[in-house]
Amino acid sequence: MSAIANHTISLIRSRPVRADQLWSAFFCLVTLFSIGALASVAITTAVQGWPVVHEIGLGSFLFGQSWMPVDFGTGTTFGIFNFICATLIVSALALALSFVISVGAALFLSCAGSTTVRNIVYPAIDLLAGIPSVVYGFVGLVIVVKLFLAAGHPSGSCVLAAAIVLAVMVIPFMVSSMSDTMTAVKQTYLGASCLLGMSRWYGIYAIVLPASMRMLWPSVMLAFARAMGETMAVMMVVGNANLFPTLLGKSETIASLIALEMGTAAVDSTHMHALFAAGFVLLVIVFTVDVIANLIKNRMHRRTTYSSGASTWILGRVGARLVQAWAYASITLVPWCSYSLMCSCRAQAACPGTLFLTVHQVLS
Repeated sequence: MSAIANHTISLIRSRPVRADQLWSAFFCLVTLFSIGALASVAITTAVQGWPVVHEIGLGSFLFGQSWMPVDFGTGTTFGIFNFICATLIVSALALALSFVISVGAALFLSCAGSTTVRNIVYPAIDLLAGIPSVVYGFVGLVIVVKLFLAAGHPSGSCVLAAAIVLAVMVIPFMVSSMSDTMTAVKQTYLGASCLLGMSRWYGIYAIVLPASMRMLWPSVMLAFARAMGETMAVMMVVGNANLFPTLLGKSETIASLIALEMGTAAVDSTHMHALFAAGFVLLVIVFTVDVIANLIKNRMHRRTTYSSGASTWILGRVGARLVQAWAYASITLVPWCSYSLMCSCRAQAACPGTLFLTVHQVLS
């Protein structure tokens, strides 16, 4: 009997170990599958894009400013320098616009907002995050492009309009990640600062904000990579012209180029290989940004201490009031963006012909 009991006990004890081993093997397979999928995408785009590099040269492809896939007697040219610059500049402008709003909104949600306000704002953020990009493009045509037209812009489509639409798309991601970081910093420092006699907003201004800023850069870099891959919304408002990007001028990103021309490129043509090569360049840029974000994140995790010079915060109470106004102003923009999206979609649903006419005029 004792032998049977010991055998039963050993089987019971071995079951959790076997379960852990099965789950470990499962997650290893999922990880290997993800790595294999990424590697297959990179290899496929590199192999398909190599013929154009071999034909015209890497320098001419990366730094050429002429893109003419159809031969009208002068030959075909494939240079993506303007597209690379447009991708970087539109994403950087969108990141700059969204960063200001996202930091202020995250400060309010993590340090000042009540439970009722959070229950109102977080669903609005989720609504913004769940809207398809083509809907953002429609709203950009209806609102942003028309605002530029009313301001005297000849077409309404420009780099700044694309950056504004893209900034609204990036805000939900940045607010969610930043508010989690600032909540952790607040729980660590803000209570002690209040016990030392600081007011709540002075503690937020002098301690929570600077302590959080050094940990927000990974989120910013990942949002930058996310913005560079956006296609539909940017394509509908950027103008789609092979021009060097200027603030109020038309341009075209790499993602927009691929989306517009892949359907018209002949199979195994130089045009198709050039589009694959452009996609590989975009993949390399995004991968580089992700690597830099991970390096910054690992470096910040190793630096666990925090110090702040008193000379940095010489504004004192004035700075605290400015940060408070910044937070309240930013948090009002998030529900306003959701409300504007819903109102514009409802208005165009009542008159869809106007929207289709606007899309046709801009894309043509």
